[in-house]
Amino acid sequence: MLSPIQVQELTEKLAAFICLLQYIEILLLRAQWCETGVWRWSILRREFAALPSPLVRLADLLLGDRGFLALLVLGIMASLTIFFQASALNIAVILTVSLLISLRWRGSFNGGSDSMLLIILMALVVCHAFGGYDSIRRAALCYVGVQSVLSYFLAGLAKLRSTDWRSGRGLAAFISSSIYKPPPFVEFFLTSRLLSRIVAWFVIGFELSFFVAPLLLAQLKFFLFFGLIFHFCIFFTFGLNRFFFTWIATYPALYFLALSFEPILAT
Repeated sequence: MLSPIQVQELTEKLAAFICLLQYIEILLLRAQWCETGVWRWSILRREFAALPSPLVRLADLLLGDRGFLALLVLGIMASLTIFFQASALNIAVILTVSLLISLRWRGSFNGGSDSMLLIILMALVVCHAFGGYDSIRRAALCYVGVQSVLSYFLAGLAKLRSTDWRSGRGLAAFISSSIYKPPPFVEFFLTSRLLSRIVAWFVIGFELSFFVAPLLLAQLKFFLFFGLIFHFCIFFTFGLNRFFFTWIATYPALYFLALSFEPILAT
């Protein structure tokens, strides 16, 4: 059984790995966001023109070509230090860098996974800021677990309400929308309406069932196991590597949430 501090430490290392991966990925895309690229700051800064001039100058300093490069390097260094010793400082640094990346890219760079990462990092900052209060640490970790559960349940609910998803057409369209060529066995599903419908309903059922996962500590390992498979399939099909790792990073907190419910359910 993991203690709150152990859950926090495991979550910190997983979050640091995700941030390290994120910063390196964006660093490798420098040709696209430098001043000769399509996402150059000289164009994007027009959206900040309405801000007070001191904030515009600050944005120029942090989000321009050189400043953004320095931010990424700072984020990489802070992420690496977390593997040795996490602190309020290095967690706050990677949270700040991740927020500025979202600002620079006019929203989360990698969709929902980046939004979930920010939730994890904010919870970890709270854990460190109020490290002397065990109840606050527990609440912050449980919050991450609740957000993980809701992310699955609400996604399943949205699919359940969709006629296309219930028929299997939504799954086929979703896979076809990938910029990567799907593996041959995945393409096979696209040609079979029956298989698409079966898999679509499996996904819907799996996501909706996560609502009760924290209440079933003994069975939680099965939810987490299928979650690993589920996210790996998405990673394998769409190339969304951080999507895989980000949700896995919520699993220690989800486990802790289930532990917190166990005494209540036992009474």
